[in-house]
Amino acid sequence: MLRMHQGLSVRQLAKLINIAPSSLSCIERVPRLTSIKTIKRIAEVLNAPVSYIGAYETLPERTLQERLIKAIRYRGMTKREAAELLGINVKTIYNFLHCRSKIQSAIIEKFENFIAETKKAGR
Repeated sequence: MLRMHQGLSVRQLAKLINIAPSSLSCIERVPRLTSIKTIKRIAEVLNAPVSYIGAYETLPERTLQERLIKAIRYRGMTKREAAELLGINVKTIYNFLHCRSKIQSAIIEKFENFIAETKKAGR
């Protein structure tokens, strides 16, 4: 574990990122369920990529929705940040991920390009 390799206890790292030690223990067991904000703080303190700390390599990629959420998390972004980068409304991403409305093909193309760029840059 990277934290131990760097000589930090759970208590020490928790203090550095301003969370309870019990919360950090949970994050270490299941990092994918943690907010991107917390993952970013841990990555910054440990000087490690967000994708490594969040264990995003293991996220499924069966559907376009799964590939999009993986690309967003892998880049260390919130949905809002991804929407801004893509020049779309965050509700569009939310609706797409939750199958709430039909999405225009131009938006789908933006999602596919975002995913492809993420794969090319980091994997």
